[in-house]
Parts: sequence; C-alpha cells; structure tokens
Amino acid sequence: MSIGLISVIIPVYNTPKDKLAYCMSSVMSQTYSNLEIIIVDDGSDKDVAEEADEYAKRDKRVTVVHIDNSGSALARAKGISVSNGDYVIFIDSDDTALLNMIECLAEAIQSTGSDLALGRLSVISEYPKLTVNKVDYDIKTYSNLEALEHLITCNGIGSTPCCRLAKKEVWGDCPFLPESLHEDLASTWEVFERCNKVAVCEIDMYFYYHGDQSSVHHKKNSKKFCVDFWKAFYERHENLLQRYPQMKNADSFSCLIYCPQIWSANYNSYCKDELKDLSAECVNLFKSSWADGKKYAKQHCLKWKKYILFRISPYLYNFIYSMWRKFRGIRK
Repeated sequence: MSIGLISVIIPVYNTPKDKLAYCMSSVMSQTYSNLEIIIVDDGSDKDVAEEADEYAKRDKRVTVVHIDNSGSALARAKGISVSNGDYVIFIDSDDTALLNMIECLAEAIQSTGSDLALGRLSVISEYPKLTVNKVDYDIKTYSNLEALEHLITCNGIGSTPCCRLAKKEVWGDCPFLPESLHEDLASTWEVFERCNKVAVCEIDMYFYYHGDQSSVHHKKNSKKFCVDFWKAFYERHENLLQRYPQMKNADSFSCLIYCPQIWSANYNSYCKDELKDLSAECVNLFKSSWADGKKYAKQHCLKWKKYILFRISPYLYNFIYSMWRKFRGIRK
C-alpha cells in the first residue's frame, strides 16, 4: 500500500538530544518507508544543529534545513516550501508516535478517499516504548464542514497540526500565525476548509511530551501566553462567524469551552493585574454565548453543566477546577 512520497516535517529549536532521539527513532522506524524527513533547524545552538546534521548522515531520507530563529510557524512553512512529497505531516521534535502511525493514516486516506487523515493524541510525561499498533480501530469520515464543527467544539478533533497527514496542497502556504504561542488555534481550522473529506482514526497514535513542567509552567504564566491565547481564539471566533454564520451555535459552545480556560490562564499568571481588561472581555463573550452554546450542547449531547459554575463566578470556577486538577494529580 502506498500513496506516494510523504514529507515528514520536524521543526527543531534547541531540543534536548535525548528527546530528539526518541522523536527521530519513531520517525525513521516508521513501517511506511517512502518518506522524506525534513528537519528544520530553527536557529538552534551549535551542538543541537550538529546533532540534526548527524541524522542526515545516518539516513539518506533525512534532510536538514538551517534557518535563523523564526518560530515554529515559519519553520513549518519553510519545511513545506522545500518538500517534495505528495503528502505532508508535522511532528514536533520532542514528541513520538506509533511506529505505524503514518501507515495507518495513509491507509485511512486511501480507503476513504479523504484529503486529510488524523489520529488521536495522547499527553505523556515519560516516553513509551516504541511499538506498532495491532488493535483494530474505527475510522470515521466527515465532510470538511462537519470536521470543522467537530474541531471548534473539541469533539474528537483538536487544533494541533501534528498527527495530520494531508495532501500538500491542503496545507497550502501553511497559515500558522508567526510569533504566536497559539498559532495552531487561530489557523489550523482553515486547513479543513480545503478538504473535501476528512478521516479520523479512533486510536491514540501520537504522543505529546509534557514532561518539562518547569518550562511549561513558566510559559503558561507569561503575559504573552495569555494574550496570544485570547487573540488566537478571538480571531478564529470572528472569522468563523463571518464565513460560516450557520455555525453560530457551535461557535457559541466553543466560547463556553475556551473562555473559562483563557480567564483561568490570565488569573493564574504572574501578571493578572495587567490582564484585567482582557479577562473582562472573556467573561462578556462567555455570557453573550451562553444561551446558544447551551442549546447546541444539549442538541449534540455534549457536556456543558460544568460551565454553570463559571457563569456564577469565574473565581469559584477557577478554585474548584484547580482543586480537581490537584486531586487528579494533573500538573499545570
């Protein structure tokens, strides 16, 4: 089974060698072998850049492109511009995947006639043993607008660009926002617009590493993280309503999902006093979306009652949600 050459694009910026090794092992050992593996070194330190070059020496399928530090969005765009594959998939340099992830996605595209196939993502704090999936799983297919609706309501489709195998033309000019910590939230939905059909593999096949809690905590408590989070979501919100007014209720439910997250990020940040106006905008958008969002959730049997607490008091919601996370052992 083959759908042609697949370009795997891996942006790298000062990724620790051990983490990059896990990522590269999972990519170079894929059961689908007709790959072009493009490492885009985004201005890393000399030792990391040299380590990336070593992979090109070990495997003739690997190409390394060195660029000045520009951020992951422009690094992905550079990878697309130099790629030769019929299809493109992104993998972050500290993540890993099932050894037959690309084969599974390629089979889903071929069997369903889809332009894009994606699998589920699992968050990990320790790297799992690299394995091949041997368990049967369902493949669901959606039209582009159905997939878009599932995306914005977080109903089985996330906003990450990773673990998505798509025709090169579907990625287009790579619409990710440069210099934003949430470039995927604002723009990956546009990729679905360019598809006729989307296939979803109902199995965890991509593993997102979330182990460096100190750096993650620092990033999430920065002003830029909070401001970018709001800007990315609000830009998507406005663009969706302008292009697809028929999705108003689905977008309203999306506001019920994201506004509490954004408000909590602001409140728990080191600079919450500087973000008061942004937090107020967030609460206002939540309240104006409440009726339509709740109606949509009820119609589609989606969970919505937990957001009643935020409607009553964002502070109480944040306190109880934080205690729940602590009880479940979920670190920030």
